[in-house]
Amino acid sequence: MRGPLQPDVVVNAERIPARLIAAEAQNHAAPPGKPGHAWRAAARALAVRALLLQEARRLGLAPEPRDLGAGRREVPEEALIRAVIERRMQPVPPDEDACRAFY
Repeated sequence: MRGPLQPDVVVNAERIPARLIAAEAQNHAAPPGKPGHAWRAAARALAVRALLLQEARRLGLAPEPRDLGAGRREVPEEALIRAVIERRMQPVPPDEDACRAFY
């Protein structure tokens, strides 16, 4: 019996099953005849997600889902990812030269 064509991905001892990567690959474009491009993009996206959730656990963050409007609410995992990004990202305000260059 043969194993899967694509392996599971492991991120800091956390396994991301190939079936989840295959499901995520549907959300990533690939050139005709090159499904491996979508697979790699999906694996990368899920690896980044896993790293962000691991960081949320390391920081001891608790999810605080937000109301998204129209009766929708953020799921707990997305709330944790948002919290990590908000906590770790320090935006640098643009100076006057950068504003002038942009506009």
